Amino acid sequence: YSYFPSKEDLLAMLQHQRRTITKRILETQIERESDPIAKLRVAILTHLYLSEAMQPWFYFSYMEAKNLSKKEQKMAVASELYTEKLFADILNQGRSRGCFLPHDAQLTASVIKAMVQDWYLKRSKYRRRKITVDQYAKFLLQFVEAFILNPAPQ
Repeated sequence: YSYFPSKEDLLAMLQHQRRTITKRILETQIERESDPIAKLRVAILTHLYLSEAMQPWFYFSYMEAKNLSKKEQKMAVASELYTEKLFADILNQGRSRGCFLPHDAQLTASVIKAMVQDWYLKRSKYRRRKITVDQYAKFLLQFVEAFILNPAPQ
């Protein structure tokens, strides 16, 4: 308690650090690409592999959100919505360039986010099936691209 007034303050600082690092890495990786297809691939893979590298934090943040302070709960929701917005913005950009089919970008982004979350929340299911993160990543990209890629780009 010499450095932090309470355990809640320590947790808030740790959560802030995780969110900041995740956001910075995601944005840096996405900004390297100009093509919407490449951007979406990078966004999905970066988020998935970050959740793999920081799995205990991602899992803890998701599972314990209900026990956090109201302020931290709002920040957790905002963080999830931020990631969905990243995906949706890329989907909208790709749709405007004719790369992606005209699906609801927000709903598609929400489903992509849920599929990434499934990896870090239900790891034991995939472990029992002997599915690696690389196998899951490949499947996830194929699944998303089968749904969104325009077979006849303009």
